[in-house]
Amino acid sequence: MTLYLTPDERYLTASLMDLSEDLRAASLKAKQGTMNALLVGSSPSHGPAHAPVTIVEFVDFQCPECRHFAEVMAELPEPGASKIRVVLRQHPFSFHAWARKAAAMSVCADTEDRGAFWKLSNFLFAQQDDLTVENFQPRTLQFVKDELHLDPEAIKSCIDKGGYEKALAQDEELARQLSIRETPTVFVNRRRFAGFRSTADLKRAIDAALAEAHSELAPSPIRAAQSSREHP
Repeated sequence: MTLYLTPDERYLTASLMDLSEDLRAASLKAKQGTMNALLVGSSPSHGPAHAPVTIVEFVDFQCPECRHFAEVMAELPEPGASKIRVVLRQHPFSFHAWARKAAAMSVCADTEDRGAFWKLSNFLFAQQDDLTVENFQPRTLQFVKDELHLDPEAIKSCIDKGGYEKALAQDEELARQLSIRETPTVFVNRRRFAGFRSTADLKRAIDAALAEAHSELAPSPIRAAQSSREHP
């Protein structure tokens, strides 16, 4: 372990802060790096691509808290929802009996029809208490046929051939890199949350993200001061 001793030999510290650097810019750069990683690939999403607020959720379809968060999201007022892009990443846990089957099914449905994912997601949460390992595939394939109007044989073939594995592996590797150990784990414009208990809590996080996004457009006080010294 590297430690630094102050000249008066009173304090030890494990890190140093470079005051010649624009600290706000450095912090924003680090946070943006996390957000860029969260948005890599073609994960299911809805909302404007350049929305001022991006919400990224790591989900397990058998997780009761994930179902609750979906309900919280559904209660967002429409004017607020129009400012939000939602991106979903998969993180099924092995101790949930059919969670990985649900992840596979949702990836394959998304491959067939980008809009089908969200309808299937709603179905999985609505049926969460009634689905089992035994009835999962027949019930979800029936929904795929009747409500999504997709060919259930095409979805089944995708699953049998492992057509979901690459997308799922990417999400799980990203979850590992970010040390995600619970679902839902939610990022709101780079800030990390363990879900939200109410729509009011989520709205406060969104409002804070909007304010932060606006402030990031303002010139940095440090850079402004430096510029004023360099160009009196």
